[in-house]
Amino acid sequence: MRKNNLLFIVFLSIIKYNKLFFVVSCFVFLFFLYFAIRLPIDASSDSLILDNNKEFSVYKEILEHYNSGEFLLLAYLPKDENIFSKESLAEISEITDKLSNIYAVDSTLSILNAPLLKSIKGLSLQDNLKAKATILSPNVDFDLAKDELLNNPFYRENIVSKDSKIAGILVFLQNGLDYTNTIDEIKKLKSDYRLYIGGVPLIINDIILYIKSDLIIYSVVLGVILAFVVWIFFRQFQFVLISLVACIFTIVVSSGIFSLLGYKITIVSSNYISLLFIINASLLIHLIVSYLEFLSKFKQASKERLILLTCLVKASPSFYAILTTMIGFLALIFSNILPIIHLGIIMSIGVFTALIFTFVIFISMLMMMPKSREVKFMSIGSIILKISSNIAINYKKSIYFVVCLCLIFSVYGLSNLKVENSFINYFKSGSEIKEGLLVIDNNLGGTIPLEVVVRFNNEKINNDDSSDFEEEFNLLAKDDIYWFSNEKLRIAKNVHNYLLENNFIGSTLSIYSLALLIESLSLEADSFAFSFLYNNLDNSLKEQLFSPYVNIDRNELRFVMRVFDSNENLKRNDFIIQINNGLSELLKNESVSFEVSGLMVLYNNLLQNLVASQINTLVFVVVIIFLLFIVVFRSVKYAIIALISNIIPLFVIFGILGVSGVSLDIMTTTIAAISLGMGVDYAIHYIHRFRYETTRNNIQDSIIKSHQSIGNAMYYTTLIIIIGFLTMVSSNFVPTIYFGIFTSLVMLLMLIQSLILLPRLLLFTSPNKTRQK
Repeated sequence: MRKNNLLFIVFLSIIKYNKLFFVVSCFVFLFFLYFAIRLPIDASSDSLILDNNKEFSVYKEILEHYNSGEFLLLAYLPKDENIFSKESLAEISEITDKLSNIYAVDSTLSILNAPLLKSIKGLSLQDNLKAKATILSPNVDFDLAKDELLNNPFYRENIVSKDSKIAGILVFLQNGLDYTNTIDEIKKLKSDYRLYIGGVPLIINDIILYIKSDLIIYSVVLGVILAFVVWIFFRQFQFVLISLVACIFTIVVSSGIFSLLGYKITIVSSNYISLLFIINASLLIHLIVSYLEFLSKFKQASKERLILLTCLVKASPSFYAILTTMIGFLALIFSNILPIIHLGIIMSIGVFTALIFTFVIFISMLMMMPKSREVKFMSIGSIILKISSNIAINYKKSIYFVVCLCLIFSVYGLSNLKVENSFINYFKSGSEIKEGLLVIDNNLGGTIPLEVVVRFNNEKINNDDSSDFEEEFNLLAKDDIYWFSNEKLRIAKNVHNYLLENNFIGSTLSIYSLALLIESLSLEADSFAFSFLYNNLDNSLKEQLFSPYVNIDRNELRFVMRVFDSNENLKRNDFIIQINNGLSELLKNESVSFEVSGLMVLYNNLLQNLVASQINTLVFVVVIIFLLFIVVFRSVKYAIIALISNIIPLFVIFGILGVSGVSLDIMTTTIAAISLGMGVDYAIHYIHRFRYETTRNNIQDSIIKSHQSIGNAMYYTTLIIIIGFLTMVSSNFVPTIYFGIFTSLVMLLMLIQSLILLPRLLLFTSPNKTRQK
């Protein structure tokens, strides 16, 4: 009673001071708009990791210790399919010259400026090193240079393909800068040359562009769709205007709150505008339908009383509907996947904001407008609702039979559900980024980075009687040029060869690559040779040949690889396990430890946690919503009915995922919690109306009247939800497309079960008798 009195006072105050509340809302809107337009977007590797992820810490630590800068890899395809022809070399020269003039490009490495060590006849290794020869040097033998480039382990599958038909150009970028304009300038070169671009900075840049594009498209398209659909449903401009203003207010205020809290929009949360639009619109539809019903029933009532009555009647089911939706999103915090956790928090805040602004804007704007006229609901919708109520009442056995078939299908589909995903296939076929990644993956040694760090255990002599010679030897061993022992080189060779034998690993670089290069010079790749090179190479060559693969201060060796991500036979988790087990066996008798890291490991960890994430979030949602149903309905019976009817569509949708072969990904894994949180709104609104009707009618008539009243709102809401989610198919990010399609499908199934299965279960569990008013 106190709650009803409080709501009465609140709603009456908004009605009485409607202009004041609207003006205050506008000031709130403008305040948060300032922060909303500054909401940052994040597409870095940080945005695709697990919460409290140890592997990510290792990954970042390795990058810091080896000073690995950002770079892009360009694949140049000459028209004559010969990268060593004069025309091709001239074009590569033009490309590298243009690249050097682009902001943030630090340097480039291609077949033009790659250092050569054996292509000048008659010179010793030391003289070759001093000469700093390249393929364009006047005294270089062209055939020897070509042979060296094709067989140099540092160049093969990096700056030249095995078949010499594609040349790679490594573009090293200055650290700590914004590469957006740089990448845009590089992309412009594609209009003059056959170039494909790859690399982590490109992926991050393009994902950010996709997010920005999606945000704009979703906002505009959903606004147009909402306006059109509301006009078709109710044929009154005032409801169109109220709906648009309420949705815009919610999105801007929510975005401002996210920005103030320091959240960033990731590829996972980029659909938050669509979600908020859809949830806000569904709330408004319920309010408008209820208002029009009361308008038709109480024709002589004042506008104030109609608005007050509408808000009082819809306050409780709307609150609980929003609460269940918030629970669905809050369940995502149990996913253990950072971007999904952020999506859950962001949407929970946004949904609560939607609840407040929907009622405030609805009341204040409707009060400032002329009284609405009566509206007859769409005949098509009425026919659908009439058919569904007839099925629910008269086709008991058929309904239960279909439910059994759905459960059998779901079990089969769930048994075939998989989480294996190619990172390249996250991008739409035909997109510029996917084409580039495929060319590089197939011809230049793979795309997804993988790293192995081998750490040698420090051996210290603790004997107090150690001789002066031992002490002197230990001091000398600390000198960089004495670090390269034959023992370390042997271990480097064993690990390198083991990794190179794996069919899924392409480009593989390590200190042993330098050993292979030394051997190609007909020299012995022993500790003396390494010490000589380390002591005589200039800084630029030392940075290229030693620094990325050796950290003497940390007593480590680093092996840098790229994995063929587009290989259909690649099972990422099995692959990582195989690498770990193989290295453990290979190094079990060595005094070393090792770590497998890189983007491949981070991505695999993400994939492997998707199933656990799905289970954790779904269990949380089911338990909490069941308890909430008991509170809302004050009946365990109704709580069980509502829960069962809503879980079945989820089983069906995951059955479809399993049968269709579509894998769980960072987007589809959120479908269960989000759909259940939104879908149970139907159950709350329907059972709320059904129980009201049973105080006046027998059970069957209560079903029919519930369909005729709340069924209209559910039908209209679902149409808007489905259309809203289907706008996501315009995205270039495949997981977003799948999320839109399958969420639309599950919400359609939620509507069907709410209009057929839910009333069937209510009939089955309710006594068929007429109650007194």
